[in-house]
Amino acid sequence: MKYKLFSFYLQSGDPKPLNIEVKSFLFELRNGKPSLVLPENTRDFEEEDYVEFDSIVAPLIGVSINDLLHGVYEVKTHEYSVTPGSTYLRVIQKVDKQSTTSVILFEIFQVEEAGIAVRYSDNSYVKESSRDRVRYIADILGMDKKALEQEIAKAGIILY
Repeated sequence: MKYKLFSFYLQSGDPKPLNIEVKSFLFELRNGKPSLVLPENTRDFEEEDYVEFDSIVAPLIGVSINDLLHGVYEVKTHEYSVTPGSTYLRVIQKVDKQSTTSVILFEIFQVEEAGIAVRYSDNSYVKESSRDRVRYIADILGMDKKALEQEIAKAGIILY
């Protein structure tokens, strides 16, 4: 099954002022351990990606196609092959260049024959630190928190 993630930069003043950079990472859980999955293909963002962008990015980050079209942006589409029966962890790093803040967001999903089943998802209004949420995510996945933190750090994601 094909799965897409998006990494992008957006600067906009309308409908709301934004200056953000978003990076996406995908980990597959194998034998109780997370492994970073590299995209099979990375390409420029196209009109065919609009619906998936809004369904994948908007609920987590609060940014939609409308925001992109009203600003200056660059989006990369990352394409993956995901395996039915497998569990994945999506990690999103959002850096707000206006407020100089960084937010790490997590989503756990299971790939089923019928599609994607989300087991846990943050949103852009989350209040707990990323370290506290890693503890919670490790519990959901039945894995060691330190092992999860180490794999996230290897991908270049800084938890706070």
